[in-house]
Amino acid sequence: MQESQCLGCQLANNKIETQTVYENELVTCILDIAPLNEGHILILPKQHYHDVDDLDEITACEIMKTSAMLARLLKKTIPA
Repeated sequence: MQESQCLGCQLANNKIETQTVYENELVTCILDIAPLNEGHILILPKQHYHDVDDLDEITACEIMKTSAMLARLLKKTIPA
């Protein structure tokens, strides 16, 4: 699949309207349009990767760091 046809890339790079909750130079975090539960957020790399095994170390670490940050925030804002 070409990057221009990739839904994840389109969402991460604001080619499709989303509800962005966090963004930096490597990732975009958006609310899922069909959430499995309250606070369901997608963390999308801005660069195209075919598979998670293809992630470079910097992007993979940024995804994990962002995941931890958002998890802490969600625990504070959404009742258990």
